[in-house]
Amino acid sequence: MRWAALLATVGGCLHAPAPPLDESPDPPVGRIRWDGKIAGLRTIAHPRPPLDFAYLVPDPTTELRWPLPPNVHPMLEPRFPIAAQFAAPGVPWQNLCARGFVMRVAPGADPGMVEYLAGWCHAANRDIDLAVAALGNVRRMSGRLGDAATLDIANILVDAGSADQAQRVLARALVGDAELYDIVAATYAEVGAIDASTVFNDLALDRLGLPADRCHRLVKQLAIAAPRVSWSTMYELEQLATVPPADRECVRLHHMIECWQQPGAVCGAYFADVGIDPKHTLLLTAYERWPRGRSTTDQWRAIALGAIEAMPVGGADVMATLALELALRVAPCTPESRSELRRDAQRIEQHPAHVATLDPRLEVIIEHGAALCSTPP
Repeated sequence: MRWAALLATVGGCLHAPAPPLDESPDPPVGRIRWDGKIAGLRTIAHPRPPLDFAYLVPDPTTELRWPLPPNVHPMLEPRFPIAAQFAAPGVPWQNLCARGFVMRVAPGADPGMVEYLAGWCHAANRDIDLAVAALGNVRRMSGRLGDAATLDIANILVDAGSADQAQRVLARALVGDAELYDIVAATYAEVGAIDASTVFNDLALDRLGLPADRCHRLVKQLAIAAPRVSWSTMYELEQLATVPPADRECVRLHHMIECWQQPGAVCGAYFADVGIDPKHTLLLTAYERWPRGRSTTDQWRAIALGAIEAMPVGGADVMATLALELALRVAPCTPESRSELRRDAQRIEQHPAHVATLDPRLEVIIEHGAALCSTPP
């Protein structure tokens, strides 16, 4: 189940007044006691408290721009400051192209720099084939200039049009490898062209490479397909993350996807990876267990206990208090039942991090439980 469908963000929701309880008559639920007798149990329903867990949600769509660095965004400009290599400060690279500088460059000039400028001059003339061919030559050089050419090719292709056209240009220029496909896929994703991004991510997946890179591509595939789930992709990611020797990056990505797909107890590893208090797993599990319909006092108390264990995570005391109130409303009016719920409420009240505005409600459970509980069956 996707988080977007599960959790709703409600402003100021942690301390909003609780909705009225649903106490409409319903048939008793049967339970077999240890002595073999059947006892009728009262049930009650109530909406989940609208807690905001958005800050916990792993978002695999952030992987769509991998491997672009955080500060790199699409632009139709040379990533390398090529004008500074051939002209006085302030002279743009377009001026060098307009003056035919590439044709009359000094014999001793760096050939890589000249080819790089030539590629952008072709791009300025909208000759995409020659631009990509020239920058493809530069890519074969190591260092900063080659890295810049990779980003530049992606920007030129994405600006030019569709994924089909981009593939044809790369084929004619004899340029294409997994690293370049990754950058092109990320650049298409940056401008919102997800279908085109998928094409190049699939091309990259067809190439061999490091396990960590493959895991990034698999996560991108899952994020693009959401909310549908490709179980074959999930299985491959799990294998790369769990079968020795597992790559650390694959392990991290697998933890993220597990939490994204199945929020709750499975999020513990992801929370540990990103430095979130693991007690959040207890609160998420209690939140997941909140009944959609009517439930008994034992079920409500189980949810309350899970939320109490999650304290001091924000919202845990709110959920636990409401669950105890519901448990008390349908609990048998026996000393044992009231004593258990009283002790639970005292645990919340005595916790230094609990919200003080809950004190009046907790006091009712502790001191006046008999007035709220149901009559014995």
